[in-house]
Amino acid sequence: MIFHGASAGIGAYNLPLQANQFSISSIWLESGPPMELNSIKVGFGDRTTGHWWLIIQTTKSIYVGYWPKELFTHLSKGASLIRVGGQTYAPPNKDSPPMGSGRLPREKFINSGFMELLKTIDLEYNEIDIKPKDMKRYTDTNSGCYDLWYCGYEGNQYRQAFLYGGPGGRNCDI
Repeated sequence: MIFHGASAGIGAYNLPLQANQFSISSIWLESGPPMELNSIKVGFGDRTTGHWWLIIQTTKSIYVGYWPKELFTHLSKGASLIRVGGQTYAPPNKDSPPMGSGRLPREKFINSGFMELLKTIDLEYNEIDIKPKDMKRYTDTNSGCYDLWYCGYEGNQYRQAFLYGGPGGRNCDI
C-alpha cells in the first residue's frame, strides 16, 4: 500500500527533561529498502508537486515548510509504511525520561499522552481513518517504564485513537 501522508491530533505534555535527553511524539513516513531508507517524521505529499509538507492544524492551517521531492529517492512515489507513537533518549547509564504525560496510559485521555483522529492519505490523496486491522502494537521496553493502549474507535471526538507514555526511570532499556 502507498501513502501520501498521515495526520493525528497529538495530546502531549511539557515534561521535565534533563540535559541530553529527549521525549517526542511523532508520525514517521518511510519508504525504500533498509540501506536506502527514506524517512521523514511528519508531513504529507503534495498531489501537484510531489513535495512533502509540514502543516500545523489549529483553527486554520499553518504551512510551516516542505521538503522538495528531489531529496528522496523512494518517498517521491509515496510512503510504504507509517509509524505513530513516542520515542525517548537518554545517555548511557542515565535514567530514561518521561514520555506522553509522564504517566502510564491507564486513565483514558484525561491524564495520558494520546494520538487521536488517526488518518492516512491514500494513493488518490483521500484522507481516511486508519483501519483497526492496520494497527500493529510495537513496544521495545519494560511496560513499567512506558506502555501503549490502542483504544480503537472512540466516537466522533477522538475517532481512532491510542494512549501512550510513562514515567521512564531506571532499567528501561532505551
